Amino acid sequence: MKYARLPVVALLLVSVSVNCVLAGAIGFGITTRAAASALVHKIKSTAGVWDERANDIEQSSIACWGDSLTAGTGASLHEDYCSVLANLLYRNSYNGGVGGETSGQIRKRMLERPDGLDGGITIIWAGRNNYMETREVINDVSAMVASLPRQARFLVLGVIRGEYPGELSGQLGDTKISELNRELAHAYGTSFLDIQLQFPLANASTYRADQIHLNRLGYSKVATAVAQIILDRNW
Repeated sequence: MKYARLPVVALLLVSVSVNCVLAGAIGFGITTRAAASALVHKIKSTAGVWDERANDIEQSSIACWGDSLTAGTGASLHEDYCSVLANLLYRNSYNGGVGGETSGQIRKRMLERPDGLDGGITIIWAGRNNYMETREVINDVSAMVASLPRQARFLVLGVIRGEYPGELSGQLGDTKISELNRELAHAYGTSFLDIQLQFPLANASTYRADQIHLNRLGYSKVATAVAQIILDRNW
């Protein structure tokens, strides 16, 4: 397969059957036709730009690094946010999510990554399994970002709360997660995305498979939020 031609195929598919794309977008967790239409419009308007950029596999790829939330625990095969994101944007993807890992373990794997994963977009979602160690997580994420090429296109995702007593509003876990996300936001500015904002506490259980892992709808919301940023920036 010639990956450089993939965006052209995507554009043709969108042009031939917008209704099918709308239905698919809604299936990915975009819950209104208006929102789906807006996403399709952005995909159509940027597909030509992608075709110009995609001279090789690297520039049309998305590499996702993280723990079980990146791996997609709680959902079925190919329902992890990285796969959904790649499908929404007609990109190639690499899922570097491993369940149970701390930010330090994710850092170690990412820094030992094979060649060919740096030319596209990198998404880092780390710290959920050791968020109590704020400075450790900050240093690990910093090392991962520093390992990327200059002017790399990347996003750092914030840690989300689980449905645990210690993470209820006002509890220590809630305080530590808020502290960590504030520091990440300060460090990375517009390259930081507070994923927690996608999951209002009032209906958080709708998007969960268990106390912390997301279900298909939850991972789709993550993918949609990330896709919106990528499209807005013409990445």
